[in-house]
Amino acid sequence: MTTITLKWDNDEKTILRYTFQGNWNWDDYLESLTIGRKMMAEVEHEVSIINDMRQMTQLPPNFVNTARNVITSRPDNTGLAVFLTTNAFFQATHRILGRILEEVPIRYILVSTEEEAYQKIAEWGDKPEQSSAI
Repeated sequence: MTTITLKWDNDEKTILRYTFQGNWNWDDYLESLTIGRKMMAEVEHEVSIINDMRQMTQLPPNFVNTARNVITSRPDNTGLAVFLTTNAFFQATHRILGRILEEVPIRYILVSTEEEAYQKIAEWGDKPEQSSAI
């Protein structure tokens, strides 16, 4: 069973959506990440990311360290990354990651609804000085 699916979320290819299901692991994610980064390299504009984690059941081990490596190696055209989740453990882990990397609370945000995800991405796109400053 595929635990992470990946697709362009719009025809303009400005939003990339990762959908996490069940018990995903780092091999699943890194395989999807490689594909996603190739997709991002095919466009010259900024790409925001929606990580839909509403259907995941748990985080894989060593989340903070691996997430830090992923964040610090992101492509230059990465826009806002939105985590769509109401999972309390993920939210607590996100706060820890935010204490380690100052950009996390700004570029990697938590939302609980799709509407909020699209709203935050639209607001990010309206502030080009913010997206290029960090």
